[in-house]
Amino acid sequence: MSMPKFLLRCFSASCFIFVMTGLLNANQASAQELLPEKGWLFAPGDNLRRAAIDFDDRDWKSIEVPAYWNKAGVFPKDGFGWYRLHISLPPGKEALELVIKGLAGEDETYFNGKKIGSTGELSGDFSNPKYVIRTYTVPADLRRRQNILAIRIYTGKTIWGGGIIRPISLRELKPEDAIELKYKSPLSGNFIRPGEKFSYSIECKNRRTEPASIKLQSTLNDFEGKELERVEYEISLNPGEIRSWEKEILLPVQGIYTVNSSIIFKNATVKSESLSIGVMPERPADSKLDPRFGVACHLNWWDSKTSIKLLDLMRRAGIGTARTGMIWRDIEEVKGQMDFSRCDLIADESAKRGITWLPTLSDVPDWAVKGKGSNPSLRIPDIEAWKTFVSEAVKRYGKKIQVWEIGNEPNLNKLSPEEYRDQYAAAREAALKVKSDAVIAIGGLSSVHVKQPGRILPDIYLNGLCELNMNFDALAYHPYIGWPKTNAAIVQDFNKTMDSVENVLSSRSQGDKKLYLTEYAISKRTDQERSELDQARFLVL
Repeated sequence: MSMPKFLLRCFSASCFIFVMTGLLNANQASAQELLPEKGWLFAPGDNLRRAAIDFDDRDWKSIEVPAYWNKAGVFPKDGFGWYRLHISLPPGKEALELVIKGLAGEDETYFNGKKIGSTGELSGDFSNPKYVIRTYTVPADLRRRQNILAIRIYTGKTIWGGGIIRPISLRELKPEDAIELKYKSPLSGNFIRPGEKFSYSIECKNRRTEPASIKLQSTLNDFEGKELERVEYEISLNPGEIRSWEKEILLPVQGIYTVNSSIIFKNATVKSESLSIGVMPERPADSKLDPRFGVACHLNWWDSKTSIKLLDLMRRAGIGTARTGMIWRDIEEVKGQMDFSRCDLIADESAKRGITWLPTLSDVPDWAVKGKGSNPSLRIPDIEAWKTFVSEAVKRYGKKIQVWEIGNEPNLNKLSPEEYRDQYAAAREAALKVKSDAVIAIGGLSSVHVKQPGRILPDIYLNGLCELNMNFDALAYHPYIGWPKTNAAIVQDFNKTMDSVENVLSSRSQGDKKLYLTEYAISKRTDQERSELDQARFLVL
């Protein structure tokens, strides 16, 4: 297969590529939408009694939905938080459907004190669930005139915190919505070795009070979309009945495959689900990985078991570098007491697998805040404390880490060029005193959503840094180009955004600086019909 033009271009430019989830009166709700936009209440911490319908939440604070917790100034230290919402409903005999289009964290969701669904195990051992669409059924017998929706969230350690971050809705079930369709196997992370069989099951449930007759159709497709196998079932389900079908498949060769299942009701497809499977061989123990190719994997967010699993998969896939956070706020919560145990795990386990670690140094602990930035929600650190942290990090990991990225996407309404210049210069000074050949990179200028207020185009931001005579070793860049769906459009948009920063480097006599693409992909956004398969196709086109 010939190499895509944009990858050839990156190689010729010595680039390095890193590939990347109150009360409402009944007459205020439409016949479809039954959930109020306002009236959400929140409390940090954890207590299962909060799910109860008679729990006293009068001292809880109001919170905006959708929004991350940090936008509301909420930072639960144990990673747990609860939402409650009082809802008035019109009379009805059918079940309801609750749809949460994005939730940062794992959840357990309750309706009038009864659990109606969950995602993850609330242990932190569930990778990147924030764009997983949750669809939970509210059984008809739970429905009352006055109701309580309670959502328990656990985030583990994240930079932004948790929260209901995309729209959430509650609606009546139409006849075509009667059948719930889901895989009992995980929806992601299915990797097998060549020659292994893969087993999965499909489950259908009639959620309405009337019988339903449908057709279940399931196909196996290869990476290019070619159909390899098809099965169909004619199904009649009584009210509340659940039926499942087990399937075992032997995939022919290495690659990515998808099982696509659909429910057909009255000759129309009313519901679809997909399951991706990767066939990937083990890599020989003595094989070397290419550090130019990596993933932005945020190993600092996950528990040890998940982090090691991700590193194992990276090794099998031939990924040579892991870009992840080295978060000052988490490491030195108390002045002078640095805990690098999490970073030690990442460094040691990466080294065992021959994977290079590219850390991003960021975030200011409470005690080290000197002032507010041009964006008042952002913190300016005490420079001497910041230099001490950077120095200790480089002393500890300098033999294993060559490249250090300072911050992440400062041009996205985070720091002015002057504010970023000061933090970068201090970090570079501290690092080079410890390791004179360390490479200190500008932290990931991004081209994503730059039209929003306060965000600066990456080429303009970079030009501003150059005008300040900032001495830098390398530039990390995130050339996000939206979601073009053709090869020509991807190449055109990619080249355009690369030209924008390369022209600045050239005009400022900085053309010899190394350029690292430390994020490049599309997000897996099921609410916008993007899948892991779309991500893979995007990188191949």
